[in-house]
Amino acid sequence: MSKRMETRDHNVGILHKLGFWRIGNTSMFSDGKSSILSPGVSENNGKYWFDVRQVNLNRLDVSTLVFVIRIVPDKFVVEKFINLDNLFTERVMDNRPNSGNVWGIYVDIGSIRTVLYNIKASDRKNPVYLFELDTVSAAIRIALGREKLTEESPREQ
Repeated sequence: MSKRMETRDHNVGILHKLGFWRIGNTSMFSDGKSSILSPGVSENNGKYWFDVRQVNLNRLDVSTLVFVIRIVPDKFVVEKFINLDNLFTERVMDNRPNSGNVWGIYVDIGSIRTVLYNIKASDRKNPVYLFELDTVSAAIRIALGREKLTEESPREQ
């Protein structure tokens, strides 16, 4: 199996256990009520990055969309799209011959804080929580509004 395929399918079992299935050959998942955009990313030349295709966002309800970024080997970012929408404006969109309109997003995994930022506008930075395998399912349920945030809820690792 190629590294790209391994990354694409890495830890999708977490989503399947929560009742989500992949929509076609994309990074979109649904359970019939909610949608998750879940790219898998691995380190490439010292950086983590992924693309989000405009055609995929157009198919989803971005007002309730949750990002679940699956980072090889076993880390996750879980965030509501509305908290990241500054990364997805037309001004910072790219057009690629094989992909169409896309936004390139870097994941900067720091020792203190993890940050998402747009490749074309590195000033647009969004700090996010980083989760582990044992906390990501609860984080997803909270982001989807299916579980309440409590003092015991998962926090950044």
